[in-house]
Amino acid sequence: MISDNRSTFKSVAKITQEIVKDPCVSDYLSGLKVKWSFNIEKAPWWGGTLGRMIGLTKRCLRKIVGQAKFTHDELMTVITEIESKLNSSPISCIMSSDDLEEPLTPSYLIVGRHLLNLPDDICYCNAAEDFNANPSAFLLNKRMKYLHTVVDRFWMRWKNEYLINLRERCNKKGNSHSKAIQFGDIVIIHSDDSAHSFWKLGKVKEIIPGLDGEVRGMIQVLSGGKRTSLMRRPVRLIPLEVNDHNTESSTANNT
Repeated sequence: MISDNRSTFKSVAKITQEIVKDPCVSDYLSGLKVKWSFNIEKAPWWGGTLGRMIGLTKRCLRKIVGQAKFTHDELMTVITEIESKLNSSPISCIMSSDDLEEPLTPSYLIVGRHLLNLPDDICYCNAAEDFNANPSAFLLNKRMKYLHTVVDRFWMRWKNEYLINLRERCNKKGNSHSKAIQFGDIVIIHSDDSAHSFWKLGKVKEIIPGLDGEVRGMIQVLSGGKRTSLMRRPVRLIPLEVNDHNTESSTANNT
């Protein structure tokens, strides 16, 4: 577990040290190999990626929720849904020869598999007549629909801002990661009709320049086993955070 050097974290660390002295807690943490470490002081570039994602999430959540009030269970439901969606966003791609296999997501690195959302269908079954819900079933369904709306709006706002950040990161001049999309790159296909937590990936097979020499179109092959070639504008294609070109360039710099 890694955290920054805010006074709140340091205070909690001191309290935690007293709790860890308990043999049961100590055995539990040592069995899971849990270790708490802090970022270097006065080094704001440490944890920059995490800080960017946390800031983006907090900003979107603040805009969507506003002054709305949640119970503890409702807030935990919304946060858990958001966590599932963010951890399902692709950061790279698992390749098999020349074919696209599947996106590599944070959840795959954390738990070794992709997170699958449970159905969001609301159940109106009244088979258990002896169950007396308080508040009423009508109010519970109404609140559940509202929570779904909050998660939906958050997802749309976060996805758009996240993709904009990725595009700016790629196009920003003077940035070490600044590089135009090249042949063979794995890209996210920006589509407004994409389902929740579903990211369309493609592999660039051809770059089409315009009369001015600038890239005006690209032909990519869709992932998911569909060998479909489509032509897209570059603005609709966003490079992944980690791709083969980044890996090769960083390896070359290290050697």
